[in-house]
Amino acid sequence: MEFKERMKKVCIIGSAGFVGKNIFKVLNEDYSLAGIDIKKSETTTHTIERIDSSTKLVLDLINPDILIDCKKLPRSVDYYELNHEEASNTDLDGTKLLVEWVNDKKRKMIYVSSDYVYPGETNGYDEKSKVNPINFYGQLRVKSEAIVSELANHVILRPTVVFGYD
Repeated sequence: MEFKERMKKVCIIGSAGFVGKNIFKVLNEDYSLAGIDIKKSETTTHTIERIDSSTKLVLDLINPDILIDCKKLPRSVDYYELNHEEASNTDLDGTKLLVEWVNDKKRKMIYVSSDYVYPGETNGYDEKSKVNPINFYGQLRVKSEAIVSELANHVILRPTVVFGYD
């Protein structure tokens, strides 16, 4: 009798966005996936209005081993500059809530941040480079990274120039 390891459950927050959709498609064959977003899509299994305390109930239902957070407002970086409160509620408060759930359940978290945490003076940034964001979006990402960094099991990704066709 051959023993097959249980498939890891992965939940993607922001699954209808460009990054979330592509992560979902790449992981689809090797993991049991769930996708949470405010928008319906082929990669969204659970639709929510916003990240709030009810999101924890959805996460309890899904019970993922790994949470991938690639949420952001479905707007441009310039939108963040003009809408600090909404941006903070989505990015910062949402990250706090997700980190609380991950910490309480002793799970793993992957946080998709941004290279906007750097000042953009060079192309030679790496994980040891000093962060110094020049806009509100980057500042929120730095604050969110600090929250995620408190977890025992986490990874922070800082992609650059995410582009493609949806």
